[in-house]
Amino acid sequence: MFHIYIDKDTLADIYVSEKDKDENNQNVWYKILKKQSYIYVNNDCNIKNDYAEEIFNLESQENYDKKALRELYKLQQLADFQQGYNVDIKKSLLVDMDNIETTPAIVHNDPCAIYLLKIDKQKAKKIQQDYGVICQSIDALDESFLTKGNIDMSPRKGEKEYGWNKVLNILKYFPSNALLINDRNLFSNESRDSSSGKPGNKAGIENLYEILENIIPKRFCGEYHVFVCFDSCSLKYVSADYICKQIFMLKKRLNRRNTIVFEILVIHGKNSYRYEITHNRRILTNYFIITAEHQLKAFNESKCLCSQHITGNKLYSFGLYDYNDAPEKLHRDMICDFKDMVSFFIKEPKNEFYTYYINESQQEITAIKNRILAL
Repeated sequence: MFHIYIDKDTLADIYVSEKDKDENNQNVWYKILKKQSYIYVNNDCNIKNDYAEEIFNLESQENYDKKALRELYKLQQLADFQQGYNVDIKKSLLVDMDNIETTPAIVHNDPCAIYLLKIDKQKAKKIQQDYGVICQSIDALDESFLTKGNIDMSPRKGEKEYGWNKVLNILKYFPSNALLINDRNLFSNESRDSSSGKPGNKAGIENLYEILENIIPKRFCGEYHVFVCFDSCSLKYVSADYICKQIFMLKKRLNRRNTIVFEILVIHGKNSYRYEITHNRRILTNYFIITAEHQLKAFNESKCLCSQHITGNKLYSFGLYDYNDAPEKLHRDMICDFKDMVSFFIKEPKNEFYTYYINESQQEITAIKNRILAL
């Protein structure tokens, strides 16, 4: 789920700069920071409520340590921020900020986090491109990766100017390292080619391919994780095994340099645990969530297969300057729902209401690899 890693001195500086401003004039980063339940910093600091006595005692010394005094003032500013907004400031056990520059792959230990670091902006940009996380230099902070740009389209059945390429255009260069795709009926009416040579119905697979083609970055280090959930009861003409084989075959078509790891959770009917959440037709990346009103099997190339409203938002596309919920809440809720479902299935490995596939084969579910769901 979404977390923020930031240098503690930078956090203190932002607080001092913004705290006395009218809310409408406050920096966007400040608005985001004060909405967090906790923020990770680069030092182990058990922040007390008040440092006034320590500051007074140090200033009373004839030749006091100016560096130590500055540190106390920073801690007091962090204490004021922490108490004022009920935000817990602490050091992460998952990612040591001081090691990111030399060992950038550790950002995948907290894959939906953003990293605001004291490093050169080109180094930060490279980490962002290579590992699919939002990573920025504190000298060049850009909140637009979380706030600016959204999807709001209402294609009508039969219209020919849409397609996932157009709908997902905003995500072509947007950082991500994992995907969660959920639509219980994504492969309904899928069928094989007939013996007479008539092509079968492959709309679900083709829509899935277009979604992946437009979201998975061309440049990436390590494994890219894709988790797909659908209901076998929606299949009329083919088996779940057949659908899963077709999904695994997409790796070759996608032609990415990095390894794509597919995990597929096939639900078997409405008696399955948390079945209600499979009705939500959504695509979720580390920092973005897309909702389709009717179905993700939405297009035949650029032609619309149904009339519906498709929306997509960055985690703070709205909710900072108004009273709406930020999309980050929906993002968090969906992750929690699926973690709950998966945790139940892991405890019930012989459960008759699901089948799990990974590495191109059916296996018992003992853990989930997908970064968004694994933590």
